[in-house]
Amino acid sequence: ALGMRRFVLKNYELNPKGYYEGNIKFLDDRNIDFDKAKLQKTVDIYNNLVETVYKGTVKKIDTGEMKWLEGKRSFAFFMAEKCGLSLAERQQLLEISTENKRLDFIMNYFDDVVPKIKEADKISNIIKGDGYIQ
Repeated sequence: ALGMRRFVLKNYELNPKGYYEGNIKFLDDRNIDFDKAKLQKTVDIYNNLVETVYKGTVKKIDTGEMKWLEGKRSFAFFMAEKCGLSLAERQQLLEISTENKRLDFIMNYFDDVVPKIKEADKISNIIKGDGYIQ
């Protein structure tokens, strides 16, 4: 299955063929209702994080791209794809109904993980320098 839109599972049952079938209700996401300063701060941290971790192999977010301006994508959901959330954290994020609250969730996650990533990067650089601190 490929998730393209958020939904709530209303009911489900086991099909005689051995797989589950259910009825869903699509959720209407408003991906353009958010605090712009909060968004910019979160995106800046994300862009720094992907640069540190992925060394340029993952595209940074450009908030001026049309998909963002038209609300076709959620910034928070996009950031979640590459920032290392656990399965439980991803589920928590999916259950949040507004982009502002999702940005808060991502920011709290970054507050916890970014210091660890910086420390790991520092150690990696020491190892690359054959043990010498540069």
